Amino acid sequence: MSRLSRYAACLIVLLGGLSVPASYAFVGDQMVHDRSPVISHVQTVMPYVAITVDDFYTGDYRRLTAIHILEVANAAHAALTLCPAGSGLQAYSRLEPAQATEIQQLVAAGTYELCDHTYSHPVLTKLPAAAQEKEILNGQVAIKRFFGRAPSSLFRPPYGSWNAQTQEAAYHAGYGRIITWSIDSGDSEGPEKPVQMLLADVACAGPGDIILTHANRRSTAAAMPKIIAMLRAKGLEPVTLSTLLANGTPAYSYNPADMRRLYTCGHHPTPAPAGPPSLPGTPSALPVPVSPSSVPGVPPVAPAPAASDIVPPEPAPPPTPRAHRRNDPEADG
Repeated sequence: MSRLSRYAACLIVLLGGLSVPASYAFVGDQMVHDRSPVISHVQTVMPYVAITVDDFYTGDYRRLTAIHILEVANAAHAALTLCPAGSGLQAYSRLEPAQATEIQQLVAAGTYELCDHTYSHPVLTKLPAAAQEKEILNGQVAIKRFFGRAPSSLFRPPYGSWNAQTQEAAYHAGYGRIITWSIDSGDSEGPEKPVQMLLADVACAGPGDIILTHANRRSTAAAMPKIIAMLRAKGLEPVTLSTLLANGTPAYSYNPADMRRLYTCGHHPTPAPAGPPSLPGTPSALPVPVSPSSVPGVPPVAPAPAASDIVPPEPAPPPTPRAHRRNDPEADG
């Protein structure tokens, strides 16, 4: 990049309050037109975190997991960002209309933001740009039909898997920002986990973190009130993604392979990978996970969790042909 181009890029960043215009994305140290930037974290002085709840498809509607999560959030007056796959919402409407109505009523009564998560929850990087855009647009239609309102201008790629074509598809579909996460609760990794393990995996959350959870896990439904209480005990307040973004500076992901790592606090900690140099004023894309035992006020994980915190085990999911680390045994096919 020439010295003039670098100067122009820095000037645009400074004039934009260190935020990226919707029509630009940073790749390494270059600013690319017509691609939506990928955001994994927000640098902020406000005591805000964002809890995101993905998918909304389920292999067993008797579990009522989505309903329980929404009930907990409403009772706690906590804001959540919901990223449903459109096909999951359509399945609720077709197979469980009473539950669909209850989900709609709970969302209407609480503080929620909706983000697009595609229609059929594919690995987008296996699709051409046109097919990716179609998935995103079909997800938007399903969300609007189910909830009576369109999602915000945020897109969450399934499995956190994205490439340059995903950025282009999101931009042309009207989504100015792609949102991944900085802390993974680990709730979709294989069989159900004890609640205490999920708590340990989000215990290091700090201002600006984006926490990933899923709507179809019993362990998540059981852990959600404790997660909210733990965050508030640390002086943090769950807010929507848009509120978080409006109160800080986004941290951008430069490398699609970043999301293949597991970012949990208490298990499988991975240092932030070395990446291309950030632009002036742009924070590192990913925080370094720390042990929950080092977080003030958060007790270490007990060797043996209480019986009330143990979710009944399920058999391990069958091998998946998808070439990505994340695997949800309740996925439809």
